[in-house]
Amino acid sequence: MTSITFHPMTKKLAIESLCFAYEPPYDFYNVSVNEENVKERLDGSYVAAFVGEDLIGFYCTGPSARVPAGYPFGAYERRCTDIGVGLKPSWTGQGKGTPFFKAVLDEVEKDSESCLRLSVATFNRRAIRLYSRMGFRADQAFYSGPDKFITMIREATGKKE
Repeated sequence: MTSITFHPMTKKLAIESLCFAYEPPYDFYNVSVNEENVKERLDGSYVAAFVGEDLIGFYCTGPSARVPAGYPFGAYERRCTDIGVGLKPSWTGQGKGTPFFKAVLDEVEKDSESCLRLSVATFNRRAIRLYSRMGFRADQAFYSGPDKFITMIREATGKKE
């Protein structure tokens, strides 16, 4: 695979990434293109991922990467760097998630001395397997309505440059 590069999120890229349309059951992750969602993608916490000139995904850090329903369950009490990722649907299910996620981790770890944390819906076994292979372990479980989530934590690697 060609190398993955990261660039600041722009309005055009925010809209393009909000248009990612996943097939069931992953359509759970489909998001509407509206002013509020575009504004969130432009708040400085989102970064666009490219291979060549092609947008292949994004990641976000901080509160944008959290599921709000996890707060009452104490899911975010421990100080960690929260990460959220989105891979373009045409790139999913083909083994491309591993190099994408590894590149994201390398990028995020440049600026993080703390543990890393992800929040993932428990039906998403594909993502959970990937995160487990990358050293993340299940931590907290919580519900957002009928949907069960877990947080997964990877201890700090001490790689900050």
